[in-house]
Amino acid sequence: MKNIVYALKILFRITPILVVLLVIINVLSAGQPFINLIFSQRIIDSYLADANWDTLIGYAIWAIVLNAGIVLGKALLNRWQEILFTQFELRFEEKLRVHQMNYSLEDIMSNRVQEAQRSIEQAKMRGFQFETLIPRIQSLIQGFFSLCFAFATFIQVFSLGEKSAVPSFWTGPFPLVLILTLSAGLSIISFRMQAKKNHQITKLNQEANAANGSAFAYMQLISDYHFGKEIRLYGLREFLCNAFEKLWSSSIGYRLMQKLGKEKALIPCMTALCNGVLDLCIYGLAIMKALHGEISTGMVLVYISSIRIFTQAVLGVVNTMGELLGFGELLEPYFTLLEIPEEQEEQEKEEFLPQKPYILEVQNVYFRYPDTKEWVLQNVSCTFRQGEATAVVGINGSGKSTLIKLLCRFYEPQKGCIRLNGIDIRHIPLVQYRRLISAVFQDFSLPALSMGEVIACNAQYDAAKVREVLARVGLDCWMQDKDVTLETALYKQYDGAGVEISGGEGQKVAIARALYQNGPCMILDEPTAALDPRTEAEVYESFHRITPDRMVIFISHR
Repeated sequence: MKNIVYALKILFRITPILVVLLVIINVLSAGQPFINLIFSQRIIDSYLADANWDTLIGYAIWAIVLNAGIVLGKALLNRWQEILFTQFELRFEEKLRVHQMNYSLEDIMSNRVQEAQRSIEQAKMRGFQFETLIPRIQSLIQGFFSLCFAFATFIQVFSLGEKSAVPSFWTGPFPLVLILTLSAGLSIISFRMQAKKNHQITKLNQEANAANGSAFAYMQLISDYHFGKEIRLYGLREFLCNAFEKLWSSSIGYRLMQKLGKEKALIPCMTALCNGVLDLCIYGLAIMKALHGEISTGMVLVYISSIRIFTQAVLGVVNTMGELLGFGELLEPYFTLLEIPEEQEEQEKEEFLPQKPYILEVQNVYFRYPDTKEWVLQNVSCTFRQGEATAVVGINGSGKSTLIKLLCRFYEPQKGCIRLNGIDIRHIPLVQYRRLISAVFQDFSLPALSMGEVIACNAQYDAAKVREVLARVGLDCWMQDKDVTLETALYKQYDGAGVEISGGEGQKVAIARALYQNGPCMILDEPTAALDPRTEAEVYESFHRITPDRMVIFISHR
């Protein structure tokens, strides 16, 4: 229930008007059956009392007008609701993605975040996502107001009852109290069983998610277009499909899904049983009251329908509450992601950085990644000075890139420290510290924005400076040949007129981006891996020429 309350707060915070619309629409939906009941009762009783046709036609016209008004009002409100629902989906997804973007790199790579993301993706494949909570909220609201309208109808039934009724057990309040007590008892039993079953279903879902991870990984591999060349070249299509089918059908997850289907099938059976018992009691009571003269023929319709709607609403609310409890557990991965704190970037009140020239000292640093036991770096000490170019060379897996991640403050060492001009870098505001660093990583990424925006990392940029750094990395001739301007988008995801670039060209763009930022510390983490030897030599020579006053750190395994 804590998760459900949290979800409602998020819904109201993002789109408060949607909540208001949900209430209005479901009030109209709950009230419409009772309008028809009341007018049907009056038409039947007026007809049996030999009322004139004007009265009957008047009741019919009022019923038609009110129904038409409700239908029209609901249609207009539903259209608005669909727009707001889509808006909520987009804004919630944006809120979640932006929050994740602001994690520290340590949190992004943690098992906790990875498992939560896998659970969300697999739940989406089964048709559940955060937005599917809203229809259940609608059912709950409609059920609540149906109870209110049914109670009001009870009062009308008793106030309009026949005064000539012969006093008996059936004309007293006891049968109605008996039905309401039976309804409450069945509702409690149904709720407990529903909640228990939904809890079991949620647990089975979680177990199935864990068990089916390998099978879904195969499925993602099959559909990943980056793997398309190997699938076609080596004839892997049939092999991968057979491997997926074998893994899925023999996995624990397959058996769990079968058990999950059986558990879900029990819930409609329980609801149907409770409804059947209540319907039998309601019809029997209405017939006996009519035979003893307490209610008129028209009132039989109102009596049966109102009690039936009441009991159905009670069971509906109970079942919805049981579903919500199950949904609350399925929402847990979302809140796991939302509750992880964002990386703190201190507000810049004053410049905290020491004076140039800068010296970075790595002192007796030990580091291992979260959720692992092996040390990647042990007792590492080294010094980087402004005005010097330092090469960090080692075999794959020796910890070169890990050292760079520590220098960029993506992670903090478990032991030892890194100092800038004698100051522990953990005591320097993160925004100010990272402004010192321009880096090109081996696994760099480029957004699908215009060339100028990609280089400057901003919508506003110095066009002359952008062209200068592009010329330094040798992309000026390529841009002329391809008719690429600073306004041309990279890739075609968002702009069909964009340009597709090779891996080597992409690395040059990433290097140009680092040059544009012009930080006093420049880090190149194997940035030339996709370049040909001639271009690689030109890049390094260019860096030696343009960075004589900077601290340059080259990472390489050759």
